[in-house]
Amino acid sequence: MAPLFIPLAAVVLLFAQCCSAIEVETKQLREGGLRRLTVHPVHTQDEIFNKISLGGNSLMSNGDDVVVKEGDYICGSCNSKGRMFWISGLYGKVRCERDNLGCKLDGEGSRQVMLVDGTGGGTLVLRGLHILRGNSVFGGGMNANTNAMVTLELVLFENCHASSEVYGGGAIMGWSGDLNLFGVSFLGNTAASNQGYDIYVNTGSSSVTFHNTCPVGEGGSPTEGSALDIFVAGTGTVNGQHNSYTKGTCDVCVPGEFLNSDTQMCESCPNGKYTDDEGLTVCSSCPAGSFDSAAGGSTSSECTLCAAGTFNEVPGRTVCDDCGVGKYRAETGAALRSDCLSCAAGTYSHLTGSPACQNCTAGRFSPEMSSGCTPCFAGWYSSSNASPTCTKCPIGKYTDALGSSSCETCDPGTYTNDEGSFGCDKCPGGQKLVRDSESGVGTCVDCEDGEFSNPGAITCDACEHTAGMVSKAGSQTCTYCGPGFYADISTHECKECEVGKYSIGGKNDCEVCLAGTNTNN
Repeated sequence: MAPLFIPLAAVVLLFAQCCSAIEVETKQLREGGLRRLTVHPVHTQDEIFNKISLGGNSLMSNGDDVVVKEGDYICGSCNSKGRMFWISGLYGKVRCERDNLGCKLDGEGSRQVMLVDGTGGGTLVLRGLHILRGNSVFGGGMNANTNAMVTLELVLFENCHASSEVYGGGAIMGWSGDLNLFGVSFLGNTAASNQGYDIYVNTGSSSVTFHNTCPVGEGGSPTEGSALDIFVAGTGTVNGQHNSYTKGTCDVCVPGEFLNSDTQMCESCPNGKYTDDEGLTVCSSCPAGSFDSAAGGSTSSECTLCAAGTFNEVPGRTVCDDCGVGKYRAETGAALRSDCLSCAAGTYSHLTGSPACQNCTAGRFSPEMSSGCTPCFAGWYSSSNASPTCTKCPIGKYTDALGSSSCETCDPGTYTNDEGSFGCDKCPGGQKLVRDSESGVGTCVDCEDGEFSNPGAITCDACEHTAGMVSKAGSQTCTYCGPGFYADISTHECKECEVGKYSIGGKNDCEVCLAGTNTNN
């Protein structure tokens, strides 16, 4: 709970007589938020009652932390009830603002300082108070009754007195309940019965336990003093070394520290852990999805969220793990390995700890969760960035290089009738290429009689018959009709000249021999 800052009188459930000119200052945790109330000067019993008592408008709830300002607290002329404070059914913590015994609750030798009449099932902690000159029939300083559970820390009982000739407990009467004492001192207390100048433990349900350690959550050790005068009635119990103790080196572990149970010293929380309150014995771990690389963390806000590209599944770590290659994480605070996402097809991450994936460039591709991109094979291409696959070059196009972003059209006179080609073919000599205008499929067709073509031709050329040249279908060249022959354009063959005719070659006809001449063939 958040602390309340008020004079100790603010914890009473029935306050017999008001203290003069007390200022009450409170801090309380209400419905999850911290609320600081106004400082209230109070001067009369009615004002105190209405401000703090259950019958009025009490500002203290069970579990609150009440901080008493340093100063001397006296009642003046109290009424016949004869005590300063009557606490009933209340638990929480009442402490002096400093552990220097500077909050003096003075019974002036005429009244009991405090009656704790039950603690509502919880524990009432009294810390750093100086209880002096309390006077009552028994328990001049304090009477714990009705199964009260009280822990005293670094408290001094001085010059308190029990006036009964039967009972004692000048400082403390344990009538019914359990008391735990840490670093509590006793000085000059007396009892008229000579039974328990310092403590009287009643029979039955009362117990008092002395601890030779500092209060829970504090480092160091108290200083042991002289033995106490204690009287145990019947079956009452006292545990531990019955000595007076002073604060010694006890010091509350501050935020960022914890009490090492082995050394009983305050130590800084290790890396990855923190404490955000005083007196803690265990450091809290930074949650999964965060880390802290420095020791002594004093608040959860010192835990740093894992950066984009990293994750942490284990609370209390000092570093986060990188997402693997082929994966990424765009947001901070990833608490699971599965928060690292696979790079989509067409993208990649080649480094660990990537906050984003990179796009494959045109001419490359990648499947899901890739650490790099692969060039498209010959005959394949990708025309845009972030391609998950490559595409085959269509019929009539090709690429002979790796990593192509486009395909080239086959040169004139060449063709490919397959998708994914990495080269084009030529028609052989004696043929020409005929391409289908719709499908792009190329066909090699024989040249006709009287025609010829070189390899890769898209047309056939006619042989020059007048020059004595002939060819048959599918010819790559024309045949020269030599001497004695002529080119027959009807059969596209070289034929011999008839008897009486001749040819010197390269003619499409034979000439008649001159008069007086003849041929034998």
